[in-house]
Amino acid sequence: MSLRALLFIALCSSACATMAPRAHAAGFKFEPFGEAGANRELSSTFKKSLAASLEKLEPGQLAGQAKSVTILEKQLPPGIEVKDGVIKAAPESGLEVMGAFHFQPVSGNTFWFSDYQSTVKKIVCWPQVPLTWVTLAIWMVIPTSWPCFSGAALPIDEGFGYLRLAAEAINAQTVIIVSGTSNDESLWGAEGFFLRKLGEGPPPATDKDKAPSSI
Repeated sequence: MSLRALLFIALCSSACATMAPRAHAAGFKFEPFGEAGANRELSSTFKKSLAASLEKLEPGQLAGQAKSVTILEKQLPPGIEVKDGVIKAAPESGLEVMGAFHFQPVSGNTFWFSDYQSTVKKIVCWPQVPLTWVTLAIWMVIPTSWPCFSGAALPIDEGFGYLRLAAEAINAQTVIIVSGTSNDESLWGAEGFFLRKLGEGPPPATDKDKAPSSI
C-alpha cells in the first residue's frame, strides 16, 4: 500500500483515535486491604469482572453504568476519616474499606498496538508500530501516524462510569476520590478508595492492616 493511500485511509478514519472501553481496564490499579490470600483472590476477581463488564460496552455507554454506586468528591461519609493517605472506618459508619485504587485512562499511539475501538483504525495504525520502533520514533512526524494518537483523558461522565463499574466489580457501593486530575468536561486520572457495607463480605481488616494505604 502506498504512503498516499495509507494517508487517505488514516484521514478518512477520523482525526481522533477512540480507545475501546476494555483497553482502560489496564489503567486500573487496585490494592485490596486485609489478609494476603484473600487479597490475591479479590484482586483476581476484580480484574476478571471489570474486564468482562467493559468487553460488552462501547464508547459513550459508560456514563449510564452502575448508577447504584455513589461517587464522593471532597466529601466523606459519616465515620470515615482520611488523613495523610490513610483511611479509617469507624464501626458506626456501617462501612468497610476494601482497598485503594488508582485509575489512569489509557492513551493510544504508535509505540504499541493500542486497542482502538475501530477496526479500521487498527488496520491503519498497527502496521505503523514497527515503523515507529525502527525509526526511533521519527515516524511520529509522518501525517499517517497523527490519527493514531489518543490523549489519556475521558469525558467526565464516562470517567465516573469507569469508577462505578470498577467498584461494582467487587461489590463496593461507594467510591471516595481523594485526588485526581479533572475538570467539568474531562477526567485524566483519579485515586481513592472503594467501600462497601459491613456484613456484605469477609470481616474487614483492622486499622493496623489498613495503615499502609498509600495512594
